Amino acid sequence: MRQHTLAREPLSFAKGAQSARLPERINPAFVRRMAARLALEARQIECVAHEAMREVWDESAHSHSLSSLTAHVA
Repeated sequence: MRQHTLAREPLSFAKGAQSARLPERINPAFVRRMAARLALEARQIECVAHEAMREVWDESAHSHSLSSLTAHVA
């Protein structure tokens, strides 16, 4: 029974075709480096998202306080 690997041709699972070439072996160190890089990028994206949420929250609170002040003055 053939074992599926990451080196299969695109859509070969859907077609059910067997690849003519032997599957490549992916170096585990490469996989670890890529996983670490993706984790770092995910943390960076999360930090940017948290900062953006704080800015939106602050802007929303600020505009709400300004609108309530102008409503009391009018």
